[in-house]
Amino acid sequence: ASLKNSMAARTFQAALDANQRFWSCAPEGIRRIEMAIRRDAVQTGLRDGRHSQAYRIEIKANRVQLTGNAEAGLFYAVQTLIQLLDGPSHRSGVLPLGTITDWPEYEIRCIHWDTKHHQDRLETLRRYLDQAAVFKINAVLLEIEDKFEYPSHPVIGAPGAFTTAELQ
Repeated sequence: ASLKNSMAARTFQAALDANQRFWSCAPEGIRRIEMAIRRDAVQTGLRDGRHSQAYRIEIKANRVQLTGNAEAGLFYAVQTLIQLLDGPSHRSGVLPLGTITDWPEYEIRCIHWDTKHHQDRLETLRRYLDQAAVFKINAVLLEIEDKFEYPSHPVIGAPGAFTTAELQ
């Protein structure tokens, strides 16, 4: 299956576009990054959703291979690779050779977004969600109260409240 339109591939491409220094600092031999989704590629022994979030990153002299048990696992592999590439400023773009195999301790990793005393713009919420993904957060509790434009009760929503389409 093609990963061209996967969230993992788009996220990695965006990171490369934003940080050209990744390639300029990469070890001489690494010119290829491979991504794959293979069911049960990483044996976790788990029978819940954490298994699908498992991944393996193999860093060899000539290539980097990211394999996820499912799309979620591949996405988290990309996040880890970006963190490795971004490393401390004196070593950014330098990858250690080796293998990383990982999966989460908890199936749901949730954060709370409370708009009680302020109204954020949609762009702010998007940046916040992107940053949460870096930390492998996979659920958000939105407490929006009057910051939602209630179509059937417009008087409840605050001026500039999120629309149904924006939150979708």
